[in-house]
Amino acid sequence: MTRSIRLAFTCAALVCLAAPALAQPTGNKQKALELYEQGNTQYNLGRWQEAIDLFTRAYEAYSAPEFLFNIAQAHRQAGNCDDAVFFYRRYLANKPDAPNRTEVEGFIKDLEANCKKPDTGGTETDTGGSETGGTGATGGDTGETGAGTGGTAGGTGDGSRVAQDVTVSGGDDDEEEEDTDLGGSVLDDAEGRPRLFTSSVAVGPTFLSAGNLETPVLFSFSIAGGYPVQVGEVQLEPGAVITYMPVPWQGDMPGIEGTAGMTALLANAGATYEVAPKLSARGDLGLGMLVVSGLDQGTPFLEADEFADGPLSMFHMRLALGAEYMITPNLAVLAQPLVLSISPGGPLKDSISSLTRFEVLVGAGYRM
Repeated sequence: MTRSIRLAFTCAALVCLAAPALAQPTGNKQKALELYEQGNTQYNLGRWQEAIDLFTRAYEAYSAPEFLFNIAQAHRQAGNCDDAVFFYRRYLANKPDAPNRTEVEGFIKDLEANCKKPDTGGTETDTGGSETGGTGATGGDTGETGAGTGGTAGGTGDGSRVAQDVTVSGGDDDEEEEDTDLGGSVLDDAEGRPRLFTSSVAVGPTFLSAGNLETPVLFSFSIAGGYPVQVGEVQLEPGAVITYMPVPWQGDMPGIEGTAGMTALLANAGATYEVAPKLSARGDLGLGMLVVSGLDQGTPFLEADEFADGPLSMFHMRLALGAEYMITPNLAVLAQPLVLSISPGGPLKDSISSLTRFEVLVGAGYRM
């Protein structure tokens, strides 16, 4: 195993180990907030099915567990006992540290023990911490506890109030809503830095052009890691990419052969844009260096009387266009049908003015 191969696998291991243990939401946060606002309006008007549909679309757009809680609340108000229990349980499974866990478990226990039809009397609107209406501020003769989506409290039938922090919005105007986080730091930590980390691996056929050398169809591998930052509807991912491609060669003399290893180490800038639920277009631009090893005596990449006693390096640029589809909130499949990489010939023989390769890659990604 060459030094380049060892380097590629070492970096791959570091990419896999660098991520935090808990998964984080993915998708279009701004779109989800807009759908949530529409659902909140329908909830406050007592239109439970319309609220359920809008909260469901919000979760499909951005997989924050708080939306599962909203869906469960609307189902409970609509008297859909089994659905309410299901979504309460999904909320707790996706948010094990939920601050309202005790209350949600109480909802589940009450629903399973004695499911009642929704009581239309005694509707109370929760003012929340910002004096805006909350989703689930309905209290009544049943004494069920409603959960406020204003970010602070939910009303109960007996007049008591239970603190809540599982909400989406609580601002008095549009400007405040834009600054409000889902459930308090869904994407950001206490200092406002995104917690999300992405990694991916891909493989596929490669067509190498190196002067007048004839090369067969080769295969290349790529490993990438990124640190996403949401900018409007575009998610930017500064990070790094490592690619490796083995290139077998034969010299002019019989029995003279070997394998050159081409390893690219790149700083990468990726960008994704959601074009449909769970489906995003993606582009990557990487800049760095290409390290070529395995250029022993007789290699056709150097002049006849030359060989390299160590790796040779040169500038490298990589452009990739493709798409990715989220199978789950964490796991994605990706396709990059157009990948172009180029390096100047540099220290190689004069007839090789550049190394150019076209790749078609498929792979998988994981968001954490």
